[in-house]
Amino acid sequence: MSRSHKKSHKRNNESSSLGKKKEKSKKNHKKHSNHKNEHRKHQSKKSKKKNKLSKRKKETIKKKLLVKKMYMIISAFLISFILYIGVFFFMFSVGKMDGYSMIPTLNNKEVVAVNRRKNIARFDLIYMNTPNGKGKSVRRVIGIPGDEISFKDDELFINGNGKEEKYLIGKKRSLGSMILTDDFTLDEVTGQTKVPNDAYFVLGDNRKSSTDSRYYGFVSKKDVIGRVDLRLFPLSKFKVF
Repeated sequence: MSRSHKKSHKRNNESSSLGKKKEKSKKNHKKHSNHKNEHRKHQSKKSKKKNKLSKRKKETIKKKLLVKKMYMIISAFLISFILYIGVFFFMFSVGKMDGYSMIPTLNNKEVVAVNRRKNIARFDLIYMNTPNGKGKSVRRVIGIPGDEISFKDDELFINGNGKEEKYLIGKKRSLGSMILTDDFTLDEVTGQTKVPNDAYFVLGDNRKSSTDSRYYGFVSKKDVIGRVDLRLFPLSKFKVF
């Protein structure tokens, strides 16, 4: 074999070998690329799964926090309600108006809240044991200890000074020229010129049809259950006095 022929054969072998290497390299590259793609897909699936789990976890935490928040709100409401009820029954009692002596302020059988912890002042509504022994009812305090009381021409005088009865303005207006409260003095109806230290002089707002201190005398302080602060029922007529 000539030298030229050997060289040519060698070049062909080298070329063939180089081609095989390139082909092998391409295959390896393709294989590596496929492996890389598979790895990416796996990572993507793993990432999606992780995100999904993370999302579920966040939703679970969110739900737990919402439930906890609702539980705290309900607990706070129940505790406040229980405390309110406790304070209410500690300070208040419930009473019922008996009769029609307090119209238009209160009507028969209306339910009121009675504050047992407050001092009684002039013109307050009080819930009391009636001196004639006929149960409990509501009346308005007109005279406190030491007061001199009289009515003249439908006007109240306390210790010689005229006092407007604002709670009766509507009632008087509806009567027109008629008199709501007949003239009298404390001495005429009770035999005393002043309200005693341990008692109150009371009247009903329905002066023409009220049984009150003009008939059964003074109301002892020990017979006063408390001050009427609220009308509870009927709910449609709820009112703070």
